[in-house]
Amino acid sequence: PGTIADINYIDKEGEPHQINGATLPWSIEIITTAPSMTGNILAQTRNADGLGCRITANDEKKDERYTNEVSAYVYCFVKSA
Repeated sequence: PGTIADINYIDKEGEPHQINGATLPWSIEIITTAPSMTGNILAQTRNADGLGCRITANDEKKDERYTNEVSAYVYCFVKSA
């Protein structure tokens, strides 16, 4: 099977969500008319040695991180997007 990860993110209402065993690559698009919102995503791989995350708003990269570790754990956070 492909690379899998456990993913946690915050939706546009500020509610947390958890996805266990998501196949990578994984993405979500959140559409809102709010003037700003917080973006937060955490992920950890189960079967890979590298993992990255990215948050964009209006096609502009706001945060991006990558790690090359066993059972990689990574997070991206944007206070106001």
